[in-house]
Amino acid sequence: MDKLVSETLATVPPDKDAGATAYRRSRRLTPAFLAELNRVFDRHNGKAHDRSGKIKRDCSSATRDHRRTEIRTVFSDLAGLGYPLRHPENLGMRHLDCLAKHWRDKGLTPQTLNRRFSMLRVFCTWLGKRQIVRDLCDYYPHNPEAYKRTGIAKMNRSWEANAVDPLKMIEQAKAIDERYGLYLALQHHFGLRVKESIQLEPLRSATDKLDVLEVFAGTKGGRPRVLPITTAEQRDVVEWAKRVAEQTRGSRIRWPGLNWVQAQTRFYNLTKRRLGMTRKKLGVTAHGARHGFAQREYTAKCGMKTPLEGMNPKQVDPAAHKQACLEVSWELGHGRTEVTSFYYGSHGHKLRQPRTWVAKGAAV
Repeated sequence: MDKLVSETLATVPPDKDAGATAYRRSRRLTPAFLAELNRVFDRHNGKAHDRSGKIKRDCSSATRDHRRTEIRTVFSDLAGLGYPLRHPENLGMRHLDCLAKHWRDKGLTPQTLNRRFSMLRVFCTWLGKRQIVRDLCDYYPHNPEAYKRTGIAKMNRSWEANAVDPLKMIEQAKAIDERYGLYLALQHHFGLRVKESIQLEPLRSATDKLDVLEVFAGTKGGRPRVLPITTAEQRDVVEWAKRVAEQTRGSRIRWPGLNWVQAQTRFYNLTKRRLGMTRKKLGVTAHGARHGFAQREYTAKCGMKTPLEGMNPKQVDPAAHKQACLEVSWELGHGRTEVTSFYYGSHGHKLRQPRTWVAKGAAV
């Protein structure tokens, strides 16, 4: 098999893009191995993963594609390191140790490593050998804190907190391209994701009264949601979106003639190269609009500053805090309130109510 791997690698022309890289990597794997790997994916890859096994819903096509790509990368990297496995089930702990060292030497970021080992954990669960994937800190004991992943914000990523005027930024974007400015306005005023703002169909999503906006195109996991329109600024943005949609064949406000992938590429090119919005230059990214929306909504709903803004936990009403997190989570398109800590921090265990101990036999 080593001879086969070297021969296939030798026949691949030099690559200059990600597509060619993926092609070259796939050539490291034999057709028989790829067939077995595809059988594993066909059997398991359609469902969302959950440790408890209670979640049986289908996962998105993007998740399925990411799993295939990451796991193929794992086995092709192993083949390149001199471990061309005959069957996917032969994957063992020594292979993962070798990959961990290889990826560290390659300079992969902690975020990429966390994602890759997360995919590996799912894949090994399908094989019935989840125990072979250890915590990321066990692979990198020299600096475990650098590889520890947390969902609690420690730094405020909103535009406002980093001295970036949202309205001024939207006007600059509009001067570059009207639709581009509209996308940023939707992200700022409604907390939409980039894909949701580009794929929005305002002629179908907004009612005639302009009291709610239904978001169903481009949502994460295909989960639709209905957002209330409560301010004059929000109504102005929806009317703007309707005017743009009327100029386009179809109901979407996406750039005409572009599919979603092309529109996404154009959006980020304009953000980085024309608007100059990068973390290095301005300290924020486009996603900061969503952070700002979450923080403003939290304060509006419970009348308190966010944990990230230094709110004293002793002055927090736990019931109001919980309800605000629930509503903000829904408006952001998430299904769990814990996700809101990524946008505005968390009070941790400080809001837990003290336990009341009752003596055995005492009347309650």
